[in-house]
Amino acid sequence: MIRFITIVLICIFTLSGYAQKIHPIVSAQGDSTIMPSYTTVDSVKWSPQSPDVNKIHAAAIHIAAQQCPNGGFGWPHNDCTTTYNNITAPILNGIHQAWKQTDNGAYLGVMVDGGNYDLLYQFDTGEPRISTKTPLFMWNLSKASGDSVYYDHLENNIFAAMEGSSYGPNALDTAAWIASVVTARQG
Repeated sequence: MIRFITIVLICIFTLSGYAQKIHPIVSAQGDSTIMPSYTTVDSVKWSPQSPDVNKIHAAAIHIAAQQCPNGGFGWPHNDCTTTYNNITAPILNGIHQAWKQTDNGAYLGVMVDGGNYDLLYQFDTGEPRISTKTPLFMWNLSKASGDSVYYDHLENNIFAAMEGSSYGPNALDTAAWIASVVTARQG
């Protein structure tokens, strides 16, 4: 457990610069009875002391509607032609927050579909693969769903390989994996 928390913290600190960026996931959608239209992220006023559950719910509905049939998310927005595992966890960490605030079971289903999609992510060699935000998402999903398959996947297929310096086709250990992520983001 300590190993898992350490790796998650390393990932969070390594990526803290990226956490400052606001993604334009909420955009003008015209009139809607399900979700009000927001023109910018700034138009959604957030108060951590008393969050507006209606705004959280509206944003989560918008995001959940973008989920592709395979559980992933396409890019660009609203396009399921190709889905990408590296965007699943960050998106679904947001859905996790909506689920915590609203206790809407449909959001848990969206998270499970995304988690199942990420369980299948692998290198060309067939070895299991993760993206940088996947550990936090999988840990949260195991807790939320009560299904340890997501945590177990990380522990048995990812972290054990990193500890044994055998993660992926380049046989990376944890430090080498983090360095490869940092290098890829700088280039």
